[in-house]
Amino acid sequence: MKDNFDTIKYLNEKEAPDSIKKRSLMRIRIIKMRPFIYTISAAFLTNLLFLSNHIIQHLISSEAMSVINVFISDFEFSADYLGNSFLGLREVIPLTESGILMINLILVVYLITVFKKYRTELLTI
Repeated sequence: MKDNFDTIKYLNEKEAPDSIKKRSLMRIRIIKMRPFIYTISAAFLTNLLFLSNHIIQHLISSEAMSVINVFISDFEFSADYLGNSFLGLREVIPLTESGILMINLILVVYLITVFKKYRTELLTI
């Protein structure tokens, strides 16, 4: 028993490489923050669904889908057409909601990468 204690004491006092320390500390932080990560992920996913639904309903109610279909069907690669299309779409598409949707989408993608990287730590009970 004394021999095992000395071995553990020696391993605790021995210096580990910085890369191993950083990875293990990050895994410990992920395990500690697991409920927070789940809550934030659920909030962002719910917000993404409601916001995209709101934007789609706005586009349908303002009949913007027909304008977008005309832009797509008459597409030609010229500076005038792209400039006019951009100005036309800017009038039809809600910019603030679209910006918030893009930020939300970036955060959801980031949380998915965190979940993929630390899947075993996040799924352990």
